[in-house]
Amino acid sequence: MEADSVPGRICLTDILQTCQAQLEDVSMYEDAGKVTLNAVAIGNSGQPVVMLHGWGQSLESLRLLGDLLSRSHQVHLIDLPGFGGSPPPPAAWDTAQYAEAVWGYMQQSGLARAHLLGHSFGGRVSIRLAS
Repeated sequence: MEADSVPGRICLTDILQTCQAQLEDVSMYEDAGKVTLNAVAIGNSGQPVVMLHGWGQSLESLRLLGDLLSRSHQVHLIDLPGFGGSPPPPAAWDTAQYAEAVWGYMQQSGLARAHLLGHSFGGRVSIRLAS
């Protein structure tokens, strides 16, 4: 029996085909108040999930997981200010200012509530945003 035909298993080929099919995956720039954020929204059903990358990374580091989650959720991948396609903040920021920028994006996107998923520094920003 082939690995991709085992019930309950997800084959990487299936994920990649789903990713290709979801190129409604519009990369957009959102003015989040103080800064401009590069963000990608994929999937249009289910509860929203906001994904934040670690320091020195970009939304691309979470794209494969985001594509997988988009099968059942509305996923928002965000480049934090100064990383990926988002320009740097006007001065040195702490996690509070990064969280404000993400909150601004969420408000503009109509996300009153969302699951937060962050890696490393993105996790710190998520904790600050949730508090």
